Amino acid sequence: MLEATKLSALNGVRHGFFTRKGGVSDDTVGDMNGLNCGYGADDSPENVARNRDIAMRQLGRSGEHLVTAYQIHSAHAVQVEQPWPRAASPEADAMASRNTNVALGILTADCAPVLFADADAPVGVGPAAASLNPVFRKCWRWGQNRPMFAPPSALASPRRPTR
Repeated sequence: MLEATKLSALNGVRHGFFTRKGGVSDDTVGDMNGLNCGYGADDSPENVARNRDIAMRQLGRSGEHLVTAYQIHSAHAVQVEQPWPRAASPEADAMASRNTNVALGILTADCAPVLFADADAPVGVGPAAASLNPVFRKCWRWGQNRPMFAPPSALASPRRPTR
């Protein structure tokens, strides 16, 4: 697990950036070997659940606290009040939460993980998957003239994906 020094200095902000090393998925899953935490990959749900639990244990949590969205390369963000079941994952590429019992996760492959955190902010913490897509552009606009965190009013309510 990798940690950002400046984020580690914030009181109450626990975070980690994971590589694909250290998991239970194997090489038959294409390039998703190791610590694959995405149910959308060609991997068994059991392996993914075990990998998510491995990652969360490094943060002092269990896998049931981890929440991920159905990522769609958009500028859509959701506010997370409580963990949701996998089948209810909203379409979004950014999340925020005030709930300290929720661990927010963003999966990345062709985009960069961005973590917005402010120990004094009313929303707390929020990860985003950013590339040259709407999330990056929206995050850039948020950060140009104000703190690098969207207020709760800027976060849309969760949408159910059509799969």
